[in-house]
Amino acid sequence: MREKYFRHAINTAEKYLQLYNNDPVLRFIKAVGSLMEGDTQEAMRDLIHLKDQSHLSLCSTIALMNAHRRRETLDEEALNALTSDLKLSGSTAGVRALYYAALLYWILDRNVKARHCINKLLKLSDKSPQGLVLKGWIILTSELTENKPQAIRYFDSAGQDSEDVFGLMGKVEFLMAKQKQPCALDIVNQIIVSHPDFVPALNLKMKIFMSLRDWEQTEELARRILERDEHDLKALQMMAVIAAAKDGDMGLVILFSF
Repeated sequence: MREKYFRHAINTAEKYLQLYNNDPVLRFIKAVGSLMEGDTQEAMRDLIHLKDQSHLSLCSTIALMNAHRRRETLDEEALNALTSDLKLSGSTAGVRALYYAALLYWILDRNVKARHCINKLLKLSDKSPQGLVLKGWIILTSELTENKPQAIRYFDSAGQDSEDVFGLMGKVEFLMAKQKQPCALDIVNQIIVSHPDFVPALNLKMKIFMSLRDWEQTEELARRILERDEHDLKALQMMAVIAAAKDGDMGLVILFSF
């Protein structure tokens, strides 16, 4: 969701809620997606109920505080009560609670808070695969460039689980930053074989082909993504880039590159 795939997150949560009725984690993902899309009221209704779940109490409180700050009129009393709840939940949080809190802070682009939670988690469980992967992402997306090479160490420490899409995506992003596109392409293909409708992986593959200036493959992927979501911003941007490339306007291609 950090990459603004809020609608994809909501749709995926709704899909799996049909199989795992009322699963609290899926409901939380859906609520955060709704919050980030601006549906504050619906998100708050769900988050209030989820606060009763021990492993989601901390992250639901954080999300509710964020929701209150998004409202036109700030309810100071409610926000103060949530602040007190946050301190209480944070002091007793276990591994799962700290993970979801760190994940939410990271989605909200609050890396310092995310790092604090994930470090606390890893003190409790230093070999947690989920914790190690998330720490890798936090480092990779940090503003401190000199720390970013450490990210791959955390992705590798989490193990080689081919089903860990979050960790594999982290490796792809790391390799792309190192301009190792062929290696990145191998991993993203591995993800797509297992999860053919996973739009973030398709977008990453599209981005790799664009960096290689393979316009035919880039366009094919952009169209494939738009078949799944006709409003996908990155695919629409890429179609504009491809049109510029075909017209020989490389200045515009560089301007729109992402």
